Amino acid sequence: MKGADTPLNLAAEPGPAAAALGKPWRVLIVDDEIGVHQVTEMALRDVQVVGRPLSFLHAHTAAQARELLARESDIAVVLLDVVMESDHAGLELVEYIRNELNNPIVRLILRTGQPGQAPEREVIIRHDINGYTYKAELTTTKLFSTVYTAITAYRDMLALQHSREVYKKIVEFAARLHSIIDLAEIAEIALKELAALLYLDQDALCAYSALAAASDSELLEVLVATGEFSALNGMVAPLALPELARSQVLSALTQRKPMFSEHAVTGYCETSQGLRVLLHVCSAGALPLGSSDRELIDLFCKNVAVAIEKIHRLQPGR
Repeated sequence: MKGADTPLNLAAEPGPAAAALGKPWRVLIVDDEIGVHQVTEMALRDVQVVGRPLSFLHAHTAAQARELLARESDIAVVLLDVVMESDHAGLELVEYIRNELNNPIVRLILRTGQPGQAPEREVIIRHDINGYTYKAELTTTKLFSTVYTAITAYRDMLALQHSREVYKKIVEFAARLHSIIDLAEIAEIALKELAALLYLDQDALCAYSALAAASDSELLEVLVATGEFSALNGMVAPLALPELARSQVLSALTQRKPMFSEHAVTGYCETSQGLRVLLHVCSAGALPLGSSDRELIDLFCKNVAVAIEKIHRLQPGR
């Protein structure tokens, strides 16, 4: 890329590939000028947002964009021309995204070369957009700032949406627990639900390992174990665990609270009756958890502990 404020109609020099980075943020460019697509991608190709590069999708009409958006659900930002096959094609696409697709989190940035067709004040008041720029004034620096800000806002909204969905699932899960009276069944269901709540990608979800342990004494018996922990059923945790898992589980037991690392979650809860419950899930996939996610996982574990404690009361000696 040339200087920081190079106008977007100038070419940029090649840069290094971002193959070793995390999953890209997807940016959709909607414009009827091929040159705008080329220059935009060139200007943003080396940008990283929170350690992830960008990837680009292209539509040259609003109709093409509709088809693409209807089948792609993980687009972070749409850079959208106003005037394409009609004078208001871009604004009509905004309404389609927000109202028909019911997608409130994708960030929509209008870019226009004809501001008279879509006055900024009127557009911002009437339409749910997240940015408005004039092509003639758009430098590489301003484009970077606009896209970077939009992606971080998308990330935050995605996290909020995720937390709401997790909370809903926890409430539904808690309701299901009341009808289960088998300790091993509760532990098995809890592990599956916790793995799903972590939103592991599909490959990681297929490969996760987990265990559930509980006790009202000093030693925790493994109730259910899967994956690399499968041989630990009925054994004492954390003594029999592999080193990395043992270290995190011991920390949870010592500090009496859930523990989190890049690839593992250890949920912990101790009930009023002294019952300790531990749920440990790990995967090769990274688990980027925010503070709200951690609080919800803690709530999830408390529900499991209450259900297991109920079984202990109903079935003394378990």
